Amino acid sequence: MAVERKPITIHYRKFSRATTVPNTLEGLVRGAMNAKVTGGVQIKKRYLERLNTVGSDNYFINTYCDGLENTPLVFGDILHFTKGHLQALCNTADDNAASVPVEQMKAPEQSEYVHSQMFWMIKGDHAFVVQSMSLRTTEFEQYLDWLLKNKTTQLHSTHPIILDARFDEDVVGGDLSDIQEIIVGGIAAVPATVPDDGVLDKVTEITQHGQIDTKRSTGWATATAIKAKGTRVSADGTIRLHHNASIRLIKKQDGDNQIISSLLDPTDVLRAMVEAYNTFVANGKIQE
Repeated sequence: MAVERKPITIHYRKFSRATTVPNTLEGLVRGAMNAKVTGGVQIKKRYLERLNTVGSDNYFINTYCDGLENTPLVFGDILHFTKGHLQALCNTADDNAASVPVEQMKAPEQSEYVHSQMFWMIKGDHAFVVQSMSLRTTEFEQYLDWLLKNKTTQLHSTHPIILDARFDEDVVGGDLSDIQEIIVGGIAAVPATVPDDGVLDKVTEITQHGQIDTKRSTGWATATAIKAKGTRVSADGTIRLHHNASIRLIKKQDGDNQIISSLLDPTDVLRAMVEAYNTFVANGKIQE
């Protein structure tokens, strides 16, 4: 039986907003997507207006959602493709063949092969991302930089787009005893000079373990029990937050057969991201 869900990690980031920037990242993105281009068309209404080409690489927001019921937020994805990219295929028509031919084929007419897809949700200055092989936080920052400064004028060119991933322990609120386990992320290189105390501090990626207060009004109210794995050692003692989730895969009907793809269902990704936000707020790790 085909697997209908996929385990993912939702990574938490925080927009490093200068005091001279009045709008939150959520407000900046919403303003950019609502901005009108030549002809009076809003950017959110035409995908080509969201297409950022860097050399042979193309990036654009495909899925976009502004708000969820009474919860203000912005949510979407980013697709990455290379125009004219060839995909390797093998021809299996001959059942009696000793081997099959392998060749690279173009995508169907007026289509492009997608290299990668990442998802993101922004609420206030809080950002949640599901990274992919070729689309990570750096590419998200670069896309936002283009959208907010070049495509639109939501943000002045002197203000950098920085999504912080690491936080000091005294900045991350709540009781650290609610961390069930620490994430495995590898071991940082030992510095040439070991500190006098001979101890290296740990960088921890935290996944919460607890319940969301069902009386909260910040989105879905669901109980969660999330478990992380492993450990990462570093010298700066900072903390990273993330949330593990199981996401429904998109299904497609092919005649009498149902095909389960490897693509994540955007509506279920959004559900999990709101769940992650509510969990971190309920456990005191971030402020609303």
